[in-house]
Amino acid sequence: MNFPNISERLYLSFINTRIVKHSKTHELITSESDLENWLAFIYDNFTNYQPAMVVCRQLLSELTEYQLALHELLTFRESLYHQLDAITHGGKMADFIREIEKNINELKPKIACIDRNVLLVPQSETFCDSLQMFILSDILDSFSKGDIDKLSHCHNHECVLLFINKTGRRKWCSMEICGNRNKVKNFHNKYK
Repeated sequence: MNFPNISERLYLSFINTRIVKHSKTHELITSESDLENWLAFIYDNFTNYQPAMVVCRQLLSELTEYQLALHELLTFRESLYHQLDAITHGGKMADFIREIEKNINELKPKIACIDRNVLLVPQSETFCDSLQMFILSDILDSFSKGDIDKLSHCHNHECVLLFINKTGRRKWCSMEICGNRNKVKNFHNKYK
């Protein structure tokens, strides 16, 4: 399974686990093995998230009600996507941050030291709660570093992917996904 690698942020890698092809949305996480593959993808590609992914992979292996967890995660992702997408269209950042803080407080965070890395983990230490905590913490880190202010939606109106537009000039989620398609489309339209 290939996941779009358009950001170095955990929350965007999570949000971007669905893509649009031929005007149809395709879910990239539909099974336990898809979720395991996504966790492995994050572990392999983003060394700063490895301690969190070790925790998530361990908790996923202990999970007995996988379908319930998948539904909970996809519901969380959908809610988070709409909030982040609203920001790309001028939504209020302060309201969004208050909501993130509220969600983190509901998870009742505690500090854990894993392989010399300090992580916020929820009191419950379940897979879904832990992954949500890591994602929400990453959003707050992105906010503190100013990255979230550069959040953009792909210029392709059908695309659902979000990315951090560091230069302010980027239009596409990636050249491989939407940029090249747009170039080919423009080329064909030019020489019709």
